[in-house]
Amino acid sequence: MKKFGNKISLTSYRYFKLILCLFVAILVGFLIIIFSPAPTVSPQNLRISNVTDSSLSISWTTDKPVRSQVIFSQQENRILRSLQLSFLYPLLLEKYNIAQNEITNPSYTHHVTLKNLKPNSSYYYRIVSNNKVLKTDANGKILPDIKTASALEKLSMPQPIFSRVFQSDGKTGAADVLVYLVLIDGENTNLIKSSTLSTFTDIRGVWSLDLGNLRQFNQESFHEITKEDLIFLEARSGRYYNSDFQSATLRQPARFVTLK
Repeated sequence: MKKFGNKISLTSYRYFKLILCLFVAILVGFLIIIFSPAPTVSPQNLRISNVTDSSLSISWTTDKPVRSQVIFSQQENRILRSLQLSFLYPLLLEKYNIAQNEITNPSYTHHVTLKNLKPNSSYYYRIVSNNKVLKTDANGKILPDIKTASALEKLSMPQPIFSRVFQSDGKTGAADVLVYLVLIDGENTNLIKSSTLSTFTDIRGVWSLDLGNLRQFNQESFHEITKEDLIFLEARSGRYYNSDFQSATLRQPARFVTLK
């Protein structure tokens, strides 16, 4: 009987040891998941555009398709500034404003518009990539400051412009491509004369913008287009890019752009 009892005790000990090892393995795996940062891709080619007295757009590209958001607030916060652990991210949802990527996620291109802002006001923001809060771009540079423009009493007339962006074959429409438009001086192409507008293409590669929303470069008034103005168009999607110049008075439709 004594030997039989010893066998039972030995068997129980082995089961206990096995269960303990499994528990420890599960606990370690859980802690690794919780405390390890989620895979992230830092923003590249970041641009601020579509600045008005109540809204603005932040856009960028990534080397890999990721989900993205922008957290923003009118006041800087120490917790948000130093936050790096992805599992704490849900705690921010109730305290800060969240703006979603307008392009289907996950994506190589990201276009986020912050709305319901106050005129002539600076805002603090962070880009969220795969649930991790980022304060620098892919080169380690701090994200640029953002500020809304002053409200303008005069209203501008709509001046729609549209066109298409094609893939490198020149035939297939390129979807989810970031498009930027700015007016430059026809005699000095290094002189920027207006604010920057931005949008992104649909599934056919079609995009549209309203030149009536263009402001002077200093944002103090709407820009009145002259025959000396040139439209500078840029199309960017991940590692693909192209640009084009054309007269601002011959704009319907704008020339097609083919990515390279």
